[in-house]
Amino acid sequence: MTRRTLVSILLLVLLLSGSGFLGVLFRPRLRGVLSPMDQMGSSIVPGLQLLDGSTVRVSRAEAKNLEALTVQSSSVPESPQPISALSEGFVKGRISVIMPAYNEARFIRQSILRINDELSRFTDDYEILVVNDGSIDSTQKIVSEVLYGLDGHVKLINHDSNMGKGSAFRTGFKSVTGEYTILTDSDSEIWARDLRDFVDAVRYGAADIAIGSKRHPLSLVQAPADRRFLSLAFNVLARIIAGVKVDDTQAGLKCVRSTVLYRIVPTLSIKRYALDLELLTVASFLGLEIKQLPVSVRLDAAVKPKRLVTTFVDVLGIGYRFRIKRWYQKSVKSMENTYRPIIRL
Repeated sequence: MTRRTLVSILLLVLLLSGSGFLGVLFRPRLRGVLSPMDQMGSSIVPGLQLLDGSTVRVSRAEAKNLEALTVQSSSVPESPQPISALSEGFVKGRISVIMPAYNEARFIRQSILRINDELSRFTDDYEILVVNDGSIDSTQKIVSEVLYGLDGHVKLINHDSNMGKGSAFRTGFKSVTGEYTILTDSDSEIWARDLRDFVDAVRYGAADIAIGSKRHPLSLVQAPADRRFLSLAFNVLARIIAGVKVDDTQAGLKCVRSTVLYRIVPTLSIKRYALDLELLTVASFLGLEIKQLPVSVRLDAAVKPKRLVTTFVDVLGIGYRFRIKRWYQKSVKSMENTYRPIIRL
C-alpha cells in the first residue's frame, strides 16, 4: 500500500467522523422516549422522534452528561425531567391511567372519581387520561367539568369521530408519562378490589402484567346467566385461537410497566373491542408473566349483537395473524433487529 493511498484512507475516516459517524456510534439509546425504530441522524447532536412524531433535541452538553432532556413537544410537560427522575424515558413511580370513553355520560364521572380516589390513597403522582372517542352525548362536557376539581390529575383527549377502544388506547398511550400504565374501562362495570395490588404486582416483579379476572376466587361477580355464558365461551375461544392461557381476557382492568407496553403497542392492530385479547396474545408470545387479581364486577346491560359479531370477527383476525401469518411474531422480530449502538452512554 503506497503512502498516498494510506493518507487517502485516513482522510476518508476523518470525513466520516466529521459528518456524524461518531455521533451515531456514541448516541445514547433511551427506550421509552424514542420511537421503536431508532432515528439515525447525521449530526452529533441527536435529532430523535417521539411516538407522536414530534422531535426531541439534545444539546451537546446534555448528550455528554445525560442530566436533562430538552423536549419540543406540546404533548409533553414544558419543564424537562432530569434523567435521574426517569425510568427509560418515563417518570419513575408515576402511574398513568388510560380510560377510553364512548357515550359514557351516565358513568364517566363516577368512573373518574373512583379511580382518582383509589390512586390518591397511596400516591399523589398519577394522571388519568380520558380519551373521549367521538362521543355524541355529554361525555366530553362532564369530563371537562370533573378535571377542574382534581388538581390537574385528569387530562381530556378527544377523537373527532368514534374510532374504537383499541384506537383510543393507542392515542392515550402517546400521552403517557408514568412508569406504570393502567388500562381501564369507563362504564363502571369492573373495578379493582385494591388497585394498589395491581401496581405493586408490577412494581415488585411479581408479574409483567397484572390483569383483573372475574374468575379469581376472591372476585365478587354479579352477572346474569347469559353474560356468564358468553364470558366463558369467549375465554375458551381465546385459548383455542390465540393460545392465551388466562381465565379471563376481557375484564377491563390491566396494569403494565410502560416500557413493556412500549414493546407491545406497535404490534397492535385491533381498533375496537378485542384489544385486551390482542394485547395478551402478544404478551404471551413474548413470554411475559401475567398475574390475575380479584375484581368486583356488576354486569347489567345485555351485549349488543353487533358488538358480539364484531368481537368474534376480531378474534378470528387475531388467530389468523398469530397462527397462520405469524404477523405478531414477525413484527416483534423486526423491532428487535433495529440498529443497536456499539457504545452506550
